[in-house]
Amino acid sequence: MSTLITWGVWTTAIVWSLLCWAALGLIDLASGLASGSTGTISDVLPMSESFARSLIDLADDLGEVFVVLVWLGGVVLILGGGALVKRFIAGAQRLEASQRRQDGIVTLKREPGQDHWKA
Repeated sequence: MSTLITWGVWTTAIVWSLLCWAALGLIDLASGLASGSTGTISDVLPMSESFARSLIDLADDLGEVFVVLVWLGGVVLILGGGALVKRFIAGAQRLEASQRRQDGIVTLKREPGQDHWKA
């Protein structure tokens, strides 16, 4: 069960990373398209093209920082949630094993390197 959870958590983290990477690409595409159309602004207001380009660059940089922070927060939540679920399941299994011992159901186990069985 632990292996299945590990695979699921890492798969989810990879898919989340790919989605955030796509968002970064969309931000770059949008800023490139917006920068290409700043020439129409200079026809209306002279000397405003450089100001428009600087605003577009600022929005591009802030958008990329925001996406990276959201990606980091998502990955932390995904991996942390997976660790909590694994810990919860391990605790439940330990509780179940101790309950079996209290009920008188004993499972014999042989540890590697031992030549005898123990309860």
